[in-house]
Amino acid sequence: MLFLMEEKAKEILRKAKYWVFDGTFEKCPAPFKQVYTIVAVFPDLPERQKSFICGIVFASNKTQSTYEEIFQRLKEELDGDIGVTPKEFRFDHEMAAIQSARAEFPDAEILTCNFHYTRNLGDYARSSKCSVNLYADPGFQRWLRALMGSSHLPSEWQVFYFIFRLLFLYSFFF
Repeated sequence: MLFLMEEKAKEILRKAKYWVFDGTFEKCPAPFKQVYTIVAVFPDLPERQKSFICGIVFASNKTQSTYEEIFQRLKEELDGDIGVTPKEFRFDHEMAAIQSARAEFPDAEILTCNFHYTRNLGDYARSSKCSVNLYADPGFQRWLRALMGSSHLPSEWQVFYFIFRLLFLYSFFF
């Protein structure tokens, strides 16, 4: 594993309430299998949003032990001082990463990414694992697009959006 983080990035992470973790396998240089990024997010919505890549990890796999090593190293790099609390950590739906982060940072709120959730839901609906052909239903497609679009809203607005959508659907039935 190769863990890259500058001193300035550590200060940025300490000041950010929101940290986002994401890995990619497509653009990873050999001999590694995954590039894992640690991003600090400063939302000042709706005016702007600032994101800074603060850490890059080149990992050989995506096992539980690899993620444990990543989050232990992150905690060491920060000398145990994560700065602003409470923190919110956002992940795609990689359970090994979520469990490892929860073990090293038990006070952080762990959230998953709505975009990845809806993408996975669409993939499932198109797959042979799904017992009915959900993806062929135009109503399901509209619902999935609305859900995916809501992933770009600030998290505090998403609750109101879902209530609005439920009331809108309810009005068609009654």
